[in-house]
Amino acid sequence: MKNKNVRASENTAAPSSVPVPPPTPTPSPFLTPQQLAARWQCSVVKLRRMRKAWTLPAHTVGSHIRFMLADIEKLEAGWRTGIHVASTKEGQPHLAHERQG
Repeated sequence: MKNKNVRASENTAAPSSVPVPPPTPTPSPFLTPQQLAARWQCSVVKLRRMRKAWTLPAHTVGSHIRFMLADIEKLEAGWRTGIHVASTKEGQPHLAHERQG
């Protein structure tokens, strides 16, 4: 026999009337060459040339090349302000228009 004092909402789980949005994925701190090429609307070959000329900071993750989103955002901010920052072979930033000695 059922207990007459139990409310209907207590014995059944009512669906929520407010829809819960799906969790948003955390953005990766790295970009692939294809993602950066799409962001900048250029070719992957152009990115490779920039990386080899040390005007584009890149990182090797295993056997893959990745670009840190923070580095890319700093580079883009420099383009907007007229200060072009690149990295040296030692990984230290320098102004791209300065000559390495």
